[in-house]
Amino acid sequence: MSERKYNCKDVDMLVASNVVMGNFEQYKDQLVAKRKTWADPFAVNLEERIGNALDILGINTRAEQTSVTRQLVKTQNLALEKLATFKIQLDVDFEDDPNKLRDLEQKLGFSRHYSQVRSGNQEALIQLLTAFKQNMTPEVRQEIEGAGMDGAIIDELIAMRDEVNEINIKQETLKGNTPKDTALNVDEMNAIY
Repeated sequence: MSERKYNCKDVDMLVASNVVMGNFEQYKDQLVAKRKTWADPFAVNLEERIGNALDILGINTRAEQTSVTRQLVKTQNLALEKLATFKIQLDVDFEDDPNKLRDLEQKLGFSRHYSQVRSGNQEALIQLLTAFKQNMTPEVRQEIEGAGMDGAIIDELIAMRDEVNEINIKQETLKGNTPKDTALNVDEMNAIY
């Protein structure tokens, strides 16, 4: 067993591995169909190994960060679904007026941030939701709802801005509290990765 000092990337890889395993259950059937070695007890054993590695690092306080990261990914995916639904409806409602559509997409942050949001960029998601919230004036809302949009999706997106931002801040705060110098078992870490 060789040992070395760990760095934040080691911890981040373990946390990312833990998040992936947390999501493994959702797609387990499809994944096991592609790779039989991932059948039970693969997930349970790997999650245990990840937990043990975090214990070796002396920082299983990262469990909270893992939980917050999972919550952020789940909320980010939900926001993306709602944004996609809103955008599709907006495109349909204003297909006969491309200038108005372009104006609304620009005003609400879609033109600048939507492609980055679709590729998983958290910062772009916060920026898009912020632009959406700030620029959804009563006049803009009335125009959009008048064209056929359900106001509930607008309310949900406005509320999601604060939710995503709060979870993101919590995650970043927890990342900043990472211990810096602890020994680790390199072979076990490599096996987990």
